Amino acid sequence: MHQSKKLSQYLDVVTNVMEAYTAALFTVADPQEKTLKIFSCRSFSKKIDPSCLLAPGEGFVSWVHREQKSVLVKNFDRSTTTLKFYREDEEIKSLLAVPLPDKEGVLYVDSKKSYRFTEEKEKICHQLAITALALIRGEQEEAEKRVVDNLLGLSDEMDELLGREGAREALLRDGLEIVSRRLGLDFAFFVVPEEVVHYCQPGARAGHYIHRTVPPSSFSRDGLLGWSIKNRKKIVREKISGAKSFVLNKEESLGPFANFVGVPLSLPGGTKKGGVGLIRPPAATWHAREVDTAAAVAQRFFRVWTQPR
Repeated sequence: MHQSKKLSQYLDVVTNVMEAYTAALFTVADPQEKTLKIFSCRSFSKKIDPSCLLAPGEGFVSWVHREQKSVLVKNFDRSTTTLKFYREDEEIKSLLAVPLPDKEGVLYVDSKKSYRFTEEKEKICHQLAITALALIRGEQEEAEKRVVDNLLGLSDEMDELLGREGAREALLRDGLEIVSRRLGLDFAFFVVPEEVVHYCQPGARAGHYIHRTVPPSSFSRDGLLGWSIKNRKKIVREKISGAKSFVLNKEESLGPFANFVGVPLSLPGGTKKGGVGLIRPPAATWHAREVDTAAAVAQRFFRVWTQPR
């Protein structure tokens, strides 16, 4: 979720002008699936799910985006959870949602007072939505530049690492740490079936990583990473169903997670196969360039790592 100074100031204005309890900007998360995500939000509530994904037509906000029509509810008499982005009921009594121009998203406001929003405020909200689109596009351009710069840094760091001499164990640890730091990961997995199963995660101290190597027999080909290796396909999952993870095996204790990327690895001719699994925090989705760069970097790493040292 984006919370830049410009967006924060804009949402402060929206909150004050509309006398809102929550003011939120929703944008398209996946153009193919037509899901929506919270791009930025200003709220007095602590019960909003910043990592929510709204399916087409799911809740008022998604309906507004699909139909390109505004919704004004002066006396809202349902649980707030039906909106699909509040975790618990907040006793919202009125709400207003208008589509952004060019089908880019939705501007949403609500209140704990009935009849807070009028047709006149609906017109004002439409004008605010035009301003929102300009801000969002500016933020997206800046974010794109940051992503590209960071990926160039990732590639350069990995090239420098792969040019060093040293043991394979040290190469693996350093490689996973570079990827984890550059991509902001919660977990990074490296698997060569029947040979190596290793993963790392950030420690309590900044810049420190915890590494774990588990027996190769603990790796299941039926898990997410196993599926990626077996089918030789990248896999990207922003939401994972179920109460716990299944990356390596059903017994693992990583807990529920989101934003998983699995990348299959192989040597020419398929003489050796492996895979990399990457997990980001729930609120940090994947940019298509990041997935492609991570796959390319992982493949380069794999070819060097498999060479005798």
